[in-house]
Amino acid sequence: MTFSRLPSRPRPLPGFGRLLRSRSDIHGAHFFLGLAADALGETGEAVAQYRAALKDNPNDSAVYTKLGLISESTGKSDEAIALFQKAVQLNPANTSARLNLAIKLVQRGNYGQGLKELDVLLRYNPHDAAAHFTMGFAFLSTQRIDEAIAKFRQGLRYKPDDAEAHFGLGAALATLPQARRRRDGTAGGTETSPKLSTGTETALSTPAMNAARRGSPLTGPGYNSQDGATPRFY
Repeated sequence: MTFSRLPSRPRPLPGFGRLLRSRSDIHGAHFFLGLAADALGETGEAVAQYRAALKDNPNDSAVYTKLGLISESTGKSDEAIALFQKAVQLNPANTSARLNLAIKLVQRGNYGQGLKELDVLLRYNPHDAAAHFTMGFAFLSTQRIDEAIAKFRQGLRYKPDDAEAHFGLGAALATLPQARRRRDGTAGGTETSPKLSTGTETALSTPAMNAARRGSPLTGPGYNSQDGATPRFY
């Protein structure tokens, strides 16, 4: 599972230096310098600029989201979760931070809490395809096949060209007869029912489960115009 922080590479705009010197909008200048450095792959500089922005405004949810995305991309998962949680605490309507928080929880096998976060997200934006797909993969991973199918189909109404969501839907439909027999107690004696392992991985080793763990790539301008973050995994 991976994140992609920005849909394009913004160019550093002239005048940022003047803003910083005049302190007319020091927070905004540091934030946009952070965006530019982030897009250019200058992770250290991006973090420094975002941290500087927080010194001027420690309650900016969007900055915490950006720092969370960087932490995730550099393998600091615990730090990423804490930053996404901080972003959501400061702004419950920050759907990008909430989506990424839910993704991390689902990735770690904390499906219950992840699904709760997604439920809240969908109250703010019921048409968020990524949230529906994330729920679909979570339900698929926990063998809640009927619910997975419903969520994949709902998300595909809003983003009909998502290839891995179609794959997840196909995998769910393929396992539906067996899941229903298992639920009804009519599975044959030679059929092995897939079970979840005790860790974050599922014991059902199929491409669908790999997709559930890996996530599905998304494109577009982001799920929250406030901060422009574009998560690419669920």
